[in-house]
Amino acid sequence: MSTETTYQTGEHVVLDYPGIPAHLRGAVFTVTKVHKVNIDLAPLSAGQSCRAPKNYVRRATEAELATARTAATSTPPLHLGSVVRKRGAGQLFVVIGTPGGNSSHYRIVALGGALNGTYYRSPRALLELVELNLTDPAAVASVFPQAA
Repeated sequence: MSTETTYQTGEHVVLDYPGIPAHLRGAVFTVTKVHKVNIDLAPLSAGQSCRAPKNYVRRATEAELATARTAATSTPPLHLGSVVRKRGAGQLFVVIGTPGGNSSHYRIVALGGALNGTYYRSPRALLELVELNLTDPAAVASVFPQAA
């Protein structure tokens, strides 16, 4: 007898396997289509859809679902020139492009410029707005530790 969990379209799940990328940890997805082995997932908040094997997901808890819904509605959009920090990275970036067309990602470049014009694409969920108060020495030291 099989112990495989069955999923229905519209259910909320979380990716749960050892090699999950950092930006997907804790992200809640909605099941959009169930295949024989895999399921198609759409993120509850901003981000890219994906397909995963059924044994790589588990049902989302009420707490995870509530946190994801709050984050999805309380994250304001970013504007060109905003200074941001990417989750998991200590480096600061500047927003140089906003989502448009088929993309839901922001284009960001390292603060101070990139050596070869490289820019990165990142979903809003991974970007944290940095408020700069350059008149307060303590605030400057917290954002730019080398300037202290």
